Amino acid sequence: MGAGETLGFTANQINSTGSITLSGTDGLTLAPGQYLVNFKTDAVNEAVGSLGASLALDGTALPYAVTLIASPAAETQGLMLTAILDLASAQTLTVINSSGNTNSYSNSTLSLVKLA
Repeated sequence: MGAGETLGFTANQINSTGSITLSGTDGLTLAPGQYLVNFKTDAVNEAVGSLGASLALDGTALPYAVTLIASPAAETQGLMLTAILDLASAQTLTVINSSGNTNSYSNSTLSLVKLA
């Protein structure tokens, strides 16, 4: 996946009362409220450089929800993000490759809990 591209999820399971709905295969639409978000993945870069991911709302990366590490080529690294989102209006949550490099992601999990 190229830099800035959105991570797709091959399997989706939602247990929600309507506050969280699917938005295609790469995002979740969230109703107004407060959410605890956890993301984890295994990532590999094609060349020596950085691996990274960021949570994004309506396509804009959140500056407080970014992970970035240096990595040699073709070595799998685990990445994790945890954030609390406080939304005044409905928005779409996605995960983007924020590393600036081409990376592959696997075993990705995005979990949300509506807090309020």
